[in-house]
Amino acid sequence: MQKTTKQYDAVIDNCRELFTKRMHDCGSTWRILRLPSLNDLILQNLLGVKQIEDNQGKTIVSEGIGVKYRAMINYAVFALKHINELQLSN
Repeated sequence: MQKTTKQYDAVIDNCRELFTKRMHDCGSTWRILRLPSLNDLILQNLLGVKQIEDNQGKTIVSEGIGVKYRAMINYAVFALKHINELQLSN
């Protein structure tokens, strides 16, 4: 269990690092995205993973499957944040 927790923490740290880098490049545009837009971004990344798998892992421009999964985690966190804010305002 402890090993799994450490691995989980490492993945979350990597997600946070990706979020920080993208915030630097894109600012906080995610704040204005609505839930359907976040859903679309998650789906787009999921389809990207499928495409990479279909190409046996070969990419030309993509950052790779790991980055796509980390981006999906971050978009899911943003969606949950929006959901929490909506529930607080109701």
